[in-house]
Amino acid sequence: MYLTPKFRNTYISPFDSIHSILGSVFSPRLEPVLQNTGYPVDLFADEDNAYVRIEAPGLDKEAFEINIEQSVLNISIRKENGEENTAPSAQSIRRIRLKDDIDTAATQANYKNGVLELSLPKKASAKPSQIEIN
Repeated sequence: MYLTPKFRNTYISPFDSIHSILGSVFSPRLEPVLQNTGYPVDLFADEDNAYVRIEAPGLDKEAFEINIEQSVLNISIRKENGEENTAPSAQSIRRIRLKDDIDTAATQANYKNGVLELSLPKKASAKPSQIEIN
């Protein structure tokens, strides 16, 4: 649903500005797919890697299921309820669309002190190279 007029007969969603800001910050490495996950997620990058950091305290590493399918990083977090005959367990899913310059086979994940951090290296072919002049 489009709510806010932009220019003559052109309308934008109130979420367009958020997508524009996130796209300008993460477009070199990641294109986030916005979803409500219940866990804070940070996306950032440097020259060699893109990073995903999720704060999920009180869980074991077995609570996470991480995979990459068709350039989409899928992170599923299942919080089991420890007692029987109570509310069912909860599950959160975060999907992040990856750019083509990410080496998905070299992705590493680490869970320590309640923080899951994924390191997504940039492909060597996508890194800038210096050309010498003879």
